[in-house]
Amino acid sequence: MDHPRVQPTAVILAAGAGTRLGGTAPRVPKPLTSLLGASLLARALQSVCDAGLERAVVVTGYRAAEVRAHADAVAAGLPIDVDVIECKRWREGNGASLLAAERTVGDRLIVLMADHLTPPAFVRAAATAELATSSGLLIVDEHLGDVHDLAEATKVRLDGSRISAVGKQLASFDAVDTGVFIFDRAVFDALRCEVGTGGGELSGAVQRLAGRGLMRAIRSDGSFWCDVDTPEDLAHVRGVLEREMHRGIVSASDRVARA
Repeated sequence: MDHPRVQPTAVILAAGAGTRLGGTAPRVPKPLTSLLGASLLARALQSVCDAGLERAVVVTGYRAAEVRAHADAVAAGLPIDVDVIECKRWREGNGASLLAAERTVGDRLIVLMADHLTPPAFVRAAATAELATSSGLLIVDEHLGDVHDLAEATKVRLDGSRISAVGKQLASFDAVDTGVFIFDRAVFDALRCEVGTGGGELSGAVQRLAGRGLMRAIRSDGSFWCDVDTPEDLAHVRGVLEREMHRGIVSASDRVARA
């Protein structure tokens, strides 16, 4: 008898201070930054919901109480279960934040960033992908000419569908990291190794898995996405969404409930 596959849990990393976006003392925590009336975090949660997932875990850090209150308010208007946990070691990097979620997730988890505009199509693709012999999959964008601020993007080198290297400083690369992953629990062992040697970034753990041949790529379907790190990034995303709204090309995640 076939048994239905258990849905992965979405983990949204929302712990950073976002000093590049708001200065040395940001007016609001970065995940609460408003984009056309809805916060970046609300948009991430809506994308998870639109992708058909039933549960999300939001990892907070900087000004954790404010982010928790906002996440709870957004979750009240969505038909998914949302848990909020705090990472005390958030300053060490987003890998340390993901490690804090280890006890709250099952055998498969989707990871996305609260400071990215992530289309539901990316989350859906991750949710339906098979890990097979890999421990992780990453949605990559090979349309390099369309990537906003390519210099700041995390680069990805591919060998067919296998990821051989990741990093911001790669001299040769084939695609960029969109910030949407699916992992099995091997990622937590890789994160512990990374944190134990003084690292704290998820990309370091991904490189460890890639070095063992355990990371594969899923090609982007061309949906618009963007990493929102600076005021220039925010202005770029706002302009794109306003043009799409004017043309009537608006996804469900662009009609998020105001919180």
